[in-house]
Amino acid sequence: MNRMKWISGLFLAGVLCSCADHVADYDDAYDDYMRSLKITDNIFKDSRDGKKYAVTVIGDKVWMAENLKYKGKSSDKVLKGNTWCYENDEENCEKYGRLYSWTAALMVDSSFQYKDKIYSDLQGVCPNGWRLPMESDWVALAKYVDLRNGVESVGASLKSKSGWKKSDSVAVGVNRFGFNALAAGRRNNDGEDFMETEKFAFFWSVNEIDAGTAAGWTLRYDNNFLDHGEYYKGHGMSVRCITDTSRVVFDTTKAFVAAEIPPVDYGYGSLKYEGKTYNTIEIDGLVWFAENLAVDKGDNWCYKDDADSCAKYGRLYNWKTAMEICPEGWRLPTSEDFYALFNYAGGAYALQTEKDWAKGKGGDYYGFSAKPAGGFDGDGFYDLHQSAYFWSSVEADENTAYSLFLNFYSNFSDGHKDKKSNGLSVRCVKNANDEI
Repeated sequence: MNRMKWISGLFLAGVLCSCADHVADYDDAYDDYMRSLKITDNIFKDSRDGKKYAVTVIGDKVWMAENLKYKGKSSDKVLKGNTWCYENDEENCEKYGRLYSWTAALMVDSSFQYKDKIYSDLQGVCPNGWRLPMESDWVALAKYVDLRNGVESVGASLKSKSGWKKSDSVAVGVNRFGFNALAAGRRNNDGEDFMETEKFAFFWSVNEIDAGTAAGWTLRYDNNFLDHGEYYKGHGMSVRCITDTSRVVFDTTKAFVAAEIPPVDYGYGSLKYEGKTYNTIEIDGLVWFAENLAVDKGDNWCYKDDADSCAKYGRLYNWKTAMEICPEGWRLPTSEDFYALFNYAGGAYALQTEKDWAKGKGGDYYGFSAKPAGGFDGDGFYDLHQSAYFWSSVEADENTAYSLFLNFYSNFSDGHKDKKSNGLSVRCVKNANDEI
């Protein structure tokens, strides 16, 4: 499956920093950062000013799902004159969060420059326990989103569902992962004007480029990407704080759910066969059925003879029928096809559906949508909601053949050997460049 472009421009991987002379009490701040955070119902309260922030878990990081609003105390000299509300209107600070110069975001004097030292956990203007994102954090965010949003753009996945100006051929915001990026605009470093809200969102990274510029990331109304950029340190831009999931104590199991998110668009094709239309999906040069075959031919079974199970999970076929059941131009996969699919996906989790499994859920990153359809043998039916078994075309011996085996408790698969008389699921496949 073709992946959409998710980033434009170059990025710097390291964070260069000078001696810590300008970073006040860095060791104390680091100790504060390392303390555990308690988050209730996905809301974090900043003890400094009482403001509350929604949060979302993306990968192994917890991101604030709102732009920071911290104005600072009268004693915070580095913030004075270096943080603003859009168009100097306090109501905009409540709506969009504050805009910070780069040095204000880092909570350092405006003359501060990185030179020699590496910092990876810099709290900056963030609350205790949180830190400023590095370039590597933004890159990881974009990769995580891009891998899990089908053919949807990263921009659409990260943007809020409202508050963005519409532009032709640019997808609307979906807020699929709860990042909820608002088009908060920017204060230009000349202090004369602001870049428009509803068109742009600018976020600081901790990384410096040179004496005058630092790294940031941008979402725009007129493209679908998360763009890397180099910005004057005096610009006023938004701040998103980040922390590790391992440091957070959630006092509920309530997961982030963004209402009315449309299903992921994987870019499915379709094929009508024996009265049923099947989704198909291209993955790494092969086109797969994205559903289990449900044709009532040859030796086959519905799980526990339940027609509803056949409708949901497809039919279970013996090996002889499986070898003959695919449409013209399609075939039963080889073991090598399955190994290539599994290795490309990076594990069973990436192939499994997001529901129906006994424990947890799959990621279904590529639209393969493996359901735990179980199997059938001479003793009856087994493993519904626990395992998926797919016949391969490779014979092991006179009585057995190989299958792909996925289960609910492991991210690995087995090159299983099953009796040819068993009933297993069938996925048909063909080369992407084959004409039918």
